[in-house]
Amino acid sequence: MSNDGSNKSEPILSHPPSRESDLTVATMLKILLAPGGDDRKGSLRKHLKLDFKEISAVKPTLDLIYNSDFTNEFQNEIILNADILSGPGFDSEDAAIVPAGEFFEICLDYIRRLKAKNSKILFGLSLGFKSNWRAEEGYLVSQVSQMSELVHQYRLTASNELGIRIILALNARQLFKTLPAFDEFLIEHPESTVLAWTGSGEPSIPKVQVDQIRDFYEFKKMKSRIEFDCCMTSE
Repeated sequence: MSNDGSNKSEPILSHPPSRESDLTVATMLKILLAPGGDDRKGSLRKHLKLDFKEISAVKPTLDLIYNSDFTNEFQNEIILNADILSGPGFDSEDAAIVPAGEFFEICLDYIRRLKAKNSKILFGLSLGFKSNWRAEEGYLVSQVSQMSELVHQYRLTASNELGIRIILALNARQLFKTLPAFDEFLIEHPESTVLAWTGSGEPSIPKVQVDQIRDFYEFKKMKSRIEFDCCMTSE
């Protein structure tokens, strides 16, 4: 969030530790939702993933999208992402963790209202664990259980009336250490998928580790449920 000098904050695109940017969410939406040459409504031209780093940015960002008039003729998806639980190397009280309850309540209320306005809008909730790629322990079964409990609590199951896609956003290095930890979650929530990522400032992950993650999911007959957003070495 930034302040424009009038005591009114607006959401911006930046990534910690930076808290400054010359690109606002409003400007980004104007670009993504620009109308066509025939003066039709704007349409969502690409998948839109919003990675929230603080809870104060969620509502004003979603309000901007709600107040935008657009179609979804290209069947693109709006993905709302946040680290809502502690993961490897982080304490549950860490200030960088976005409060899960507040995040869900704001997002689900917004999704309901926007779907009532335009039923063709597609949504994904990308649920992450605040993680340090250097940590030794990997993901704990207790952390996975916490995430599963939240999915149940907020009724984010295959039968949820909003048709929300659930994505587990997991650090690839930490996932590699503890691959079986997510088996029960994926079986219990068959609509969910995994996105294995490497972060900014993190060294490229060895290709052999990415291949072993992929092979593990193929062996489990879940090949279609693993995706990657990784910088990796050639070997």
